[in-house]
Order: sequence, then C-alpha cells, then structure tokens
Amino acid sequence: MRVAEVFYEPIHSGQAVHVLSLAQHLDRRQCTLHVCYPAGDERTRRRLAELGVAGHPWPMGKWQNAGPFLALLRLVRQEHIHIVHVHSQFAGIWARPAARLAGAGVVYTPQTIRIRQTALQPIYEALERAWRRITDITIAVCEADHQWMLAKGWGTPASVVTVYNGLDWQEWEPRQMTREKARERLGWPQSVPVILQVGRLDAQKAPQDFVRMMRHLHAQRPDARGFLAGDGPLRAEVEAMTRQYGLEHVITLLGQRQDVPLLLAAADVVTLTSYWEGLPYSLLEAGAMARPAVATAVNGVPEVIQHGVTGLLVPAGEPAAMAQAVLRLLNDPDRAGAMGLAAQRRVRETFDVRRTAEGVMRVYQQVQQLRGR
Repeated sequence: MRVAEVFYEPIHSGQAVHVLSLAQHLDRRQCTLHVCYPAGDERTRRRLAELGVAGHPWPMGKWQNAGPFLALLRLVRQEHIHIVHVHSQFAGIWARPAARLAGAGVVYTPQTIRIRQTALQPIYEALERAWRRITDITIAVCEADHQWMLAKGWGTPASVVTVYNGLDWQEWEPRQMTREKARERLGWPQSVPVILQVGRLDAQKAPQDFVRMMRHLHAQRPDARGFLAGDGPLRAEVEAMTRQYGLEHVITLLGQRQDVPLLLAAADVVTLTSYWEGLPYSLLEAGAMARPAVATAVNGVPEVIQHGVTGLLVPAGEPAAMAQAVLRLLNDPDRAGAMGLAAQRRVRETFDVRRTAEGVMRVYQQVQQLRGR
C-alpha cells in the first residue's frame, strides 16, 4: 500500500519524532511512504534522506494552509496514495478533507486532544465531531485520550483505537553512560543535584511552573540546579521570571538541543510540568536512560509513570508539590536509582517502537479492508 504521513508543528518536537520513528520502523515490504512536513524543518529533511523516504516540505501554518491542501490533493492523485495518516490537530483540520476529497483513506493521530488556543477550543471540538465522518480510524496514543474522545463524540468504539507511542530503546542503549562522564563532557559540576526538563517553552509545557518549582526547591536545597532544554514563545517570559526570583545562577535555559541523551545521562531527576499531554516522548526518553521522573498527572502521563515505582506524579499547576516530590528523590538517591531502572524496564516492555509500528500497520490494513468493501 502507498501511505502519506502528514504532520505539522512549529518547532521540531514530538510530532516529528513520532513520524520519523514510523518512517524507520514501518514494514517497507508492505508499504511505500511519503512524508509531508513543514518547510524549514531541516532535521526532518536530513533524517528522511538517511532513511530513503520521499519527503515533501510544504509551507504549513496553524490555520492558513490552502497551498498544502492543494499539494496534498496532487500528491494523492499523482502517487496513487491509498492512505493519508494525519498527525497533530492543526494538520488534521485541513489534511483530512483534502485526503478524503482526493479519494484516500484517512487515519488520524491527534497526539494531544487539546488545541493550544483555548479560546477556540469549542470550535475545534465541533470540527473534530464533524470531521469524524471523513476519518476512517482515529489513533489515540494513550487510553485516557481514547476514552475522552469517545465521550466527546469524536468517534465510535469501532473507529477509535489506542496505539502507544514507542521508543527504539535499542538505539538508546549505546548512549548509556555514567552521570560523572556525562557531566564531564558537558562541563557541569559533579557535586550538585541536577533537575532537567526537556520540552517546548509554550503554554502546554508550562515552563513557568518549572521556574516556580525551582524557587521552592532552592529554599530547601540551595545546591540544586535546574536546566530547561527547548525553545518556544515563552522563552522571554521564563527568562524574566528567573531574574525576578533571583534564580539566574540556579536555572539555565539551554535552548534547542540535539544531545538530549547526554543531558539525561547527566541529570538526577527529570521533570514534566505540562498542563496537558498525549503520551510524552520526553518521559519515554528519560526512562530509556534510566532516569526517574516527576511529572504532572495529565492525560497519558500516568500510563507512563507508575507512581512510586518508576517516578512520582503530582497535580498540574502545583509547583510546590512538584518541588517536594523532587526533593524526596534528591534526598534518597538509592530510591531514585531504583525508580530509574524500573522506568527503563517499563519502556522496554511496554513502549517499544516496534510494537507501535506493528499497531499502526494493523490500522492501515484495517482501513484497506474497510475501503475495499
């Protein structure tokens, strides 16, 4: 079968990781792939070239996508695409009707179920209910989102399935190294506790709560240091908050990084302050590197983090509670280490990318059968 993967995100992040992992691990004996991605995403372009997958960089935006709409129509017709797999909410708005109009089957993975413009959430949800009629199968990346979509009327039990995001832990295994060696490479002090958060600096990830959490933590562990890896529209606000609280020597903004495994190896605890998620890759990556996590208990996060076993969960929007959870792990390094190893086992057993690719391929085959009939 011939499949086109379509995704949009303003900064190379989880959507790109997901699509590129499918490009690598889907059974190429059963399908030919095309990947349509935002123009300017050089990391995606290079990786597709390495994998030998046809890439189509288009000037996508959040709302204005007339050009990509027409481009997808042409691609489906010229390449005789059987299935268009659309990733992300914004791409889902325009790519699904384009795919259906061109005669292709439609698979949709929203990744997260809350659009970033909260004022437009009712309009978005209305579109989702309407667009279910032109979507053959919707893939939820966690069971929590699966149940939420059914409750909201985004699909039926027959048209919504759960396929967990996955990580190729076999590729991460060679990146394992001691905390001391990683810090030596980064030039970080060996003796200080390090808290790391990896993610975009935007409303979803709530990086302001990371700053607030570090403020609470600093009062009890003034030796602890926080590092934020990622970039986004809230960077200036985060920098201003850091100065306001006098934490310039405590919090470091690392910007967009391509050495995340090295950063994780150097960390003691990984945090996630998000207000909403799907099934976050940052926690899978932390687990792959045997690092315990403290995260907000939103959407699929509790399906990754088993509270008290692989990490600790706290309510969203409560940085003081997160600081206390981080402090518990810093003050008990043996327990933190055991949680990290348990997290590593869970990633290998439950979130293997090969299982993800097999699940997605089963969805494609199901759509082919449905449309064949």
